Amino acid sequence: LNATFGNATELIVAIFALQKGLLGVVQVSLLGSILSNTLLVLGCSCIAGGLTAAQVKFNQVAAQANTTLLQIAILGLVVPTMMESVGQLSVHGTVDLLLSRTISCALLVLYLFYVYFQLFTHRAIFEADSKDSE
Repeated sequence: LNATFGNATELIVAIFALQKGLLGVVQVSLLGSILSNTLLVLGCSCIAGGLTAAQVKFNQVAAQANTTLLQIAILGLVVPTMMESVGQLSVHGTVDLLLSRTISCALLVLYLFYVYFQLFTHRAIFEADSKDSE
């Protein structure tokens, strides 16, 4: 849930920017957020872990779930781009909007499933991980 509400400010800024028609600002902001979260945060975590411990333990189930969600999110970004580049999709067309909304809804549903998975069905796995780190 920390990751969900940690990006609330980005979501609020994106909503106001979209209302003013600043789609480019929202796109660049999302790209920056993706790059900073995947590269900067991951890199700093790896460096900090390597400096503090000779061998770092991680939760394999959580890592697999996060990796799968990341790959699906990447597909959600790549598929429309590929369709547009091969001429199957016109930018700002009705099919483009429908595809974008469908992918967005699918990603939202998958994220809600992940939160349910983390908080209810596999709670013990994630609680054991947080107790080990303390």
